[in-house]
Amino acid sequence: MIAEPTGGESARTAPGGDGADDSAPVPYVTMRVTRVLGGGVSASEIQVISPGVDHRTGRQVLVSGGPYLLFLAPAMYAADDPAGGYVVTGGPAGLYAAIERGRFGRVDSSSPKLPSTLSGSTTDLPEITKSEKQVLAEGPR
Repeated sequence: MIAEPTGGESARTAPGGDGADDSAPVPYVTMRVTRVLGGGVSASEIQVISPGVDHRTGRQVLVSGGPYLLFLAPAMYAADDPAGGYVVTGGPAGLYAAIERGRFGRVDSSSPKLPSTLSGSTTDLPEITKSEKQVLAEGPR
């Protein structure tokens, strides 16, 4: 999907039984969905777990800038145990930032086999082979 940050941030602690007692809260950012390229997301705003901190600004990645082309999966603790919101697949591998109108550049510098740029066109993207329901039933990998 293509989404833009709203500037909203929140954090959630893992419910009892998920994570250690001293686990840090999970940072989420709010994204406004501008275009769904594949999958079944129908909400106009979604919560996405931040894939890290932008070392230039000291803030969560995705809280500013954009638009972004994102490859997302439902965030979950285990099979059929959703955490709520979405997670960027492969960490930074599933995140592309706008470099010009309709073109997005690879953010992940440690994955040179990924395409360096993508367009906001579905012809430039891999085929989606599993529904959100199938991914939730399988759990994280």
